[in-house]
Amino acid sequence: MSHFTRIKTQIVEKKYLTQALQDLNYACEEGNVEIRGYGGNRTAVEIKIPTNNRGYDIGFRKSGDAYELVADWFCSFRLFRSFRLFRILSSNFQR
Repeated sequence: MSHFTRIKTQIVEKKYLTQALQDLNYACEEGNVEIRGYGGNRTAVEIKIPTNNRGYDIGFRKSGDAYELVADWFCSFRLFRSFRLFRILSSNFQR
């Protein structure tokens, strides 16, 4: 069963989010893109970060006035490294 988890951030500007991802050497796809989850399920996002875990991606999309991180964490502890990305981004924007 696929379950896309959403984590609300305090990031409000797309240009700063994409710049931070580039600074951390994450390849991003922007636009009307989809991320993949368990069983081939997909959901729409504005920014997609492909991962090394085949079939799973991480994304960001605007929710209200801020961006949220979106991913299907089901059976995907290999994405821990990518979850570390969220903590790094959060600390960068709190300065």
